[in-house]
Amino acid sequence: MDAALYARLSKNRRGLSDNVEIQVAEGRAYADDKGWQIVFVGRDDDISASKFSTKPRPDYERLVTAVEAGEIEVIVCTEMPRLYRRLEELLELIRMAPRTRLRAIWTTDDMGYDLSTPEGIHAAVAAVNNAMLESAKLSKRIKRKKAAHARQGMTSGGPRPYGYEGPISDKHGNIINQERIGVEFVPGEVAILVEAKDRYLTGETIRDIVRDYYRRGLRGTAGQPWRVENFQRLLFHRRYVIGGQHIEGVCLDDCVFPHGIRVHNGAEYPAVWPGIFTREEWDRMDARRRARAQRWPGRGRQVGRKYLLTGLVFCGQCGAYMVGARRQLEDGSWQRRYRCKKYDNYGQIVGCGKIFRGADPLEAWITEAVLYRFSSPEVIQALAEPEEEDRTDELVTAYQAAKDNLDQMVADYASRLLTREQFARAKGIAEGEVEAARDALSKYQSRKVPGLRFDPVKLREEWDGMGPDMQHQVIALLVEKVICRPGHPGGHTWRGWRFDPAYVRVVWRV
Repeated sequence: MDAALYARLSKNRRGLSDNVEIQVAEGRAYADDKGWQIVFVGRDDDISASKFSTKPRPDYERLVTAVEAGEIEVIVCTEMPRLYRRLEELLELIRMAPRTRLRAIWTTDDMGYDLSTPEGIHAAVAAVNNAMLESAKLSKRIKRKKAAHARQGMTSGGPRPYGYEGPISDKHGNIINQERIGVEFVPGEVAILVEAKDRYLTGETIRDIVRDYYRRGLRGTAGQPWRVENFQRLLFHRRYVIGGQHIEGVCLDDCVFPHGIRVHNGAEYPAVWPGIFTREEWDRMDARRRARAQRWPGRGRQVGRKYLLTGLVFCGQCGAYMVGARRQLEDGSWQRRYRCKKYDNYGQIVGCGKIFRGADPLEAWITEAVLYRFSSPEVIQALAEPEEEDRTDELVTAYQAAKDNLDQMVADYASRLLTREQFARAKGIAEGEVEAARDALSKYQSRKVPGLRFDPVKLREEWDGMGPDMQHQVIALLVEKVICRPGHPGGHTWRGWRFDPAYVRVVWRV
């Protein structure tokens, strides 16, 4: 018979385990003893097969394709959980057996599941059910273990925390002493954290600090350069805060150091590692961070667009995007303006940082230019000419069909035409189709600028009531770029603003 070998290992974080190859070798030996010809070998390393895993299994998908193509008669694995821990996947294979060459699943301990007989199917389903039960029990055990470790102040695992030594392991990569993970300081890294804390409290920004660290060649635990948001998240992690209390029965080295904090599900526990910052220092840093965030009210998607021309304004000196930003004037008021951003989130130079324009006069001038341009018959004709067939009806039909398909599946489940497992799988696929159809319709309608009337008089009347998002879409129909040229436009006055339109160039689409 034509046989397929399949091997899988759930976790291989260090990439050193030979478990998958051992499984393949056992499978080869078993197939040779049976006299089967091996036509397929699949290996999924560091991938779980449980329902809690969202990671795809590429070689398993290749195996299913080969079965569907009629290339395989028997699947060989070391044990059933290596192949399946989800019943819906086994049911898919069972349904494929009558229409393909697939006949059986065999394990290397000589357990066979004949997919052409009720007894064999029942045994295979029972094996997968047992595997699912063990997976659920394992998940609960892991959660209890993590909670117990948190109460004892031990680490949650994962990469080495910055500022502390990594785990103590044997030559096979197995952790020897869980309690000692991250207990010892890495003096150079602790000094970097303390320096960052001191500089932040004296007024420097995280961006300034990260840019300086990049210039000095300082890196994270994996050798990567710091990003602004990553370093801020690191610096404000509560593991570095001194808790000041010892842990009964777990305190190490006779409590010669002040303990840090172990956080689990929002609760704080004294950690087995030493803290670095005092609670007062951390609170002062957090207060400064919150104060800086409050300078920018209205940040976030829920508030809506604050700068009408974002994404359209470019620096006339270096060509970089200009972003909306505010600055505080001497009288305490705030000025909206566009500026050329000099540094990115890595602290690296992305622009010149020399060109600025007041947002209010620039937006007013561009708006006036766009409304005036809409009065041109040539522009109205160009926009009125259909560039492509209207697909709204087509997309609405597809969206409705996807919804009807989902409703039909619910009816089939209620009529017992589908099992619970089949319904769960089909429902997930159908909901994905509904979501995709909804997104396609939404994106298409947003490009069409619904409600727009190409009547210049009517457009002016409705402009103020459109809202900034709609206004931006209308402007983008005509404007490709707004280029702010270098110079001193403040010496000219336009409508009461210190603004000179001569230092602005518009690249028109139409």
